[in-house]
Amino acid sequence: MNSERQAGPPEFSHEQEMTGSLQEFPLGDLLRFLANAGRTGCLEVGAGPDGHVWLHRGRIYFAHLGPGHHLIDIFRRARAITEAQALEVSATGGLLAPGSGARLMNEARDGGDRLRHAVLDLAVDTVFQLLAAPGVSFVFRPDTLHPFGPVLTYEIETILDDAARRLEEWKLIADELPATNSVLTMPLELPESVVGAALTRDEWTVLAACDGRRDLGEVMTITGLRPLDVMRLTHHLVRSGRLV
Repeated sequence: MNSERQAGPPEFSHEQEMTGSLQEFPLGDLLRFLANAGRTGCLEVGAGPDGHVWLHRGRIYFAHLGPGHHLIDIFRRARAITEAQALEVSATGGLLAPGSGARLMNEARDGGDRLRHAVLDLAVDTVFQLLAAPGVSFVFRPDTLHPFGPVLTYEIETILDDAARRLEEWKLIADELPATNSVLTMPLELPESVVGAALTRDEWTVLAACDGRRDLGEVMTITGLRPLDVMRLTHHLVRSGRLV
């Protein structure tokens, strides 16, 4: 008879912080545990750029990587806010003010559809990148609120399913591309099949960043695009012969 038992979720009160490692408690299991417990607070995950996932009564309502100063740029690129709103937030150091989610939703001209999509996409992308960095430490801080507020909340499984699909796509593309520390550049001569073919704005952004000095990881950082989008674009540019 096998007497070994897998470690279950740690026991803690609703007032205590919860700490551990994703090596022992994988992110998917951890989020499901917090969801089933109906927890409210912030899950902080150390993954290079630290990840933050905010929950309200067991549902995700906001998530991002890094300190958060870049959030306004993400919303601007998604056309989820107006330029006037972007300038207003930029004047406060790029940080969202308390209750900003409800105000932005109320002021949205499209009923908040773009903002709703941007917040969901940001949450999925954050969880996807954290899934790609297993083994790092985490801390759950109970009753911590993000200034955006729980205006929009999402089921944990919805976020995890979409994040898992992105992770699978990442792995498939990564198998066909050089490592992220590899340096790509434009060839001296383009293939005839792509001469004169138009490029999208994002394709031009990635192409210009691949200058023969920066590695792929640096390209992901300076373009301001999501890592998965950079991988998709780079994969297309390599296959078409525009990058070598």
